[in-house]
Amino acid sequence: MTKARGTGGPMLQAAIFDMDGLMIDTEPIWDRTWVPVLADMGVTDVPHDSLQVMIDMSRGAGIDQMRRALDGQLGVGRVSAEEFRRRQVACFNRLCEEGVPAKPGLGELLAFLRREGIRSAVASSSPRDMIDAQLRRVGARDMVDLLVSAEEVEHGKPAPDVFLEAARRLGTKPGRSLVLEDSLNGIEAGWRGGFLPVMVPDLIAPDDAAREHAVAICRDLNEVRDLIAAGRLG
Repeated sequence: MTKARGTGGPMLQAAIFDMDGLMIDTEPIWDRTWVPVLADMGVTDVPHDSLQVMIDMSRGAGIDQMRRALDGQLGVGRVSAEEFRRRQVACFNRLCEEGVPAKPGLGELLAFLRREGIRSAVASSSPRDMIDAQLRRVGARDMVDLLVSAEEVEHGKPAPDVFLEAARRLGTKPGRSLVLEDSLNGIEAGWRGGFLPVMVPDLIAPDDAAREHAVAICRDLNEVRDLIAAGRLG
């Protein structure tokens, strides 16, 4: 699946990556955390449809969106978003001990960016130590120039803060930087920040807004590399 259009602009300066579901195949593991963590917090009566709404709303999102998801489906204040996230991260880390694979094309894309002199960053909603640990698990940490966690900025995705902070630290311009994302929240954040959003769908298909805001929709990271090499991105 490809939808791309050349930007006709100056040379690409940077590629800013989401992590979960884009670089590393972690989204199914995050999905497995919801039921046990909610149960640990005394919530065992969540209908399947409500659970799925919360999972989908929170993909690629920051704590504000997580709070809206929990309050909207469980009732306001029934579960603290901050406490839920803390326990969820602990549960996720335990599950990751089983091993987590990199997404197809990750190493090849990062190596290509380095050869071409294009800066790279990871801008994720995960805590910074988790970003570092996960990238090390798949051998990608030393191939990335910069890590930024949404915990370091005021607003999480779909606000553009984490991407704007990554661009600021890289010294690159949003309009000359790709944002690579698998989530709808992430594509919205990239678009709102004035970046060039590229969606590589994982568990969620692009919706109308994502198709409108993305400069490309690719089947995998190998296709992202090929489009950059062909001068069709940036």
